[in-house]
Amino acid sequence: MNARLSALGATLRRLLPIIVALVVVAVGFMFFVEPRVAELLRRQTESRGLENRVATLRSSIDRAGRTPASGQDEVMRQFEARTPAEDKVADVIEMVAKRALDPKAPGRLRGLLIEAGQRASFGAPDVASVSGPRVAGTPTQPDAVDPRLALFGGPFDYTPISLSFLSTYDRVGDFFWRCRDLPTTVEIRTVEITRGLPLVKVRMTMFVFQRPAVSPGTAPLPTAKVAD
Repeated sequence: MNARLSALGATLRRLLPIIVALVVVAVGFMFFVEPRVAELLRRQTESRGLENRVATLRSSIDRAGRTPASGQDEVMRQFEARTPAEDKVADVIEMVAKRALDPKAPGRLRGLLIEAGQRASFGAPDVASVSGPRVAGTPTQPDAVDPRLALFGGPFDYTPISLSFLSTYDRVGDFFWRCRDLPTTVEIRTVEITRGLPLVKVRMTMFVFQRPAVSPGTAPLPTAKVAD
């Protein structure tokens, strides 16, 4: 009997490190890994929902923007009517900040940073050296002139605005939805969303357009607004 007990004790001593390691792994998975996996799965579900909302919004914009070629003059009149000669950069920044920080919006948002760049101009599209927005880079033409400039018969000014913040997916979707109606024509130029837990990092750039009241030129920088 004593020999059996001694053998059992020796076996347990040999297996004890393995048992302890298994217990540590199980406890670590239960309290550290499993909650993060569940959070990641929830974020992926929110991400798919956000992608569906973006697709719906794009579809709505496409349907609203379909205009026969014969109506191009009317489209341009509408564009010019919506793009005032007054500088609306400060108004756009204020409205964007209010919509981003709305306490009634779902989810969370913090670390909002808004910076306005130097105003620039682009002129008649038949000028080879035209300055202004550029088409996304390609291997053969990394800095090709944006072909959409051919739609405009006169010069326009634009001011780049960069935004960055930390937020949840549902708050990001709500923010983009609220930025539909601004006091002048804007172009969402770039959007970069970096996945993180529990918040995602959002960086975006938009161009704020205006019709120059006088000959195009540069203007003083608007004051940047920062909010936490």
